[in-house]
Amino acid sequence: MPQSDVFITGIGIISPVGLGRSDYWTGLTTGRSGIRSLIEREDDGAKPTPDQAQQPFWIGAPVTGFDAKQYVRPRKALKVMCREIQTAFAASQLAMDDSGWSDRLPADDDGDIASDRVATVFGSEMLYGSPNEMIKAVEDCRDEDGQIREADFGRSAMKGIMPLWMLKYLPNMPACQIGIAINAQGPNNTLVLGDVSGPAAVIESMSCLNRGIADLVICGAAGTRINSTRLLYRHDLPAFAPESAVTFPCDPLQCNAGVIGGEGSVAFTLETADSMAKRDAEPIVRITGIASRFSPADSMKQRDRTSKRCASAGRGSSTAIRNAIDAALSQAGRTESDIGGVVSHAMGDPSMDAAENDALKGHLADCPRIEPMRLIGHTGAASGSFAIATGACWLADAGRGDGFPGSPDGDVLCLAHTSEGSAVASILSRP
Repeated sequence: MPQSDVFITGIGIISPVGLGRSDYWTGLTTGRSGIRSLIEREDDGAKPTPDQAQQPFWIGAPVTGFDAKQYVRPRKALKVMCREIQTAFAASQLAMDDSGWSDRLPADDDGDIASDRVATVFGSEMLYGSPNEMIKAVEDCRDEDGQIREADFGRSAMKGIMPLWMLKYLPNMPACQIGIAINAQGPNNTLVLGDVSGPAAVIESMSCLNRGIADLVICGAAGTRINSTRLLYRHDLPAFAPESAVTFPCDPLQCNAGVIGGEGSVAFTLETADSMAKRDAEPIVRITGIASRFSPADSMKQRDRTSKRCASAGRGSSTAIRNAIDAALSQAGRTESDIGGVVSHAMGDPSMDAAENDALKGHLADCPRIEPMRLIGHTGAASGSFAIATGACWLADAGRGDGFPGSPDGDVLCLAHTSEGSAVASILSRP
């Protein structure tokens, strides 16, 4: 099947360093760190006491200044949207604003685009509920001695939890809620693949466009590593553990100090040249090549899923990353010498960062590199989409000074990979 060019025509971002494409990029290029004590978080998540505020466990990158009511219509839909769904919805609205689609949607068969020609494809992850929502149900299970009667939980939960509670936490709901809002009746899909979920959604979206089953795809990802329930589980990656007291802004990559959790969402509008021509639109960047590869990490092969903070822990796969890079270069008709910049997936995990550095040996190791997680933390399923958004902003920008890498001389390679051994490499070029 012949492949047509696919372009990013709009970008929406909800991040710890800014809301919207311009604000995010300004925050990134000026070194505005989103990493802070979670005592400053503005959602209903768990917060430390003032004397705990500087402890490593309570360091993260929360989104601040975000009000879902500004983006979600109808507002009653907020009742069935958890934090990740809200940020995904907002990012999608910003992407449609950025691309000029907002005034043309919802889709109408008599309008600019037929409803069955609009697709929604998102990367997602397990969405954890808030412990606060369970308080009444748990309290109702206590006996006269204060002990929890586990057998009573089902009955008390049926009475104490909102009937539509589950709809707030289904991983496929970001794509569904956005699809409903814009009357997108084309392909609707969700991919749950860890850190590569967002780039994998881009691959699926490009397939929809190239197969001719959609003309416009709203594509993106949402994720968090600071949800209150998620904070209780930190055995998949080494938690942030600085050798000394935390100072701000702090750098999770300094001395491989461990992973700092963040949150956020990214959305893109993806179109072909024909679609853009019909509305006289200008693209931001072209997706020249994108490839996904898997090669099991040593920890997977040895069945030893440790979270030890050391380079030899066996998380990540340099083979998968290198294979994805080679495949993306081949698909794009490029060589390493054509790459002018790399958006890294570096996160402060000594093992995974070492795997990426090993895969980039040679010409790519000398390329200017941007590491978004230094400022926004690890955003889970959204992290790979943040890499692509960062690469697109980098190419579209006229260049920056003050020590930040200027406009890249060539294409940009964007990386995303997982501790298990999945990797996606994306190559972006100017239109």
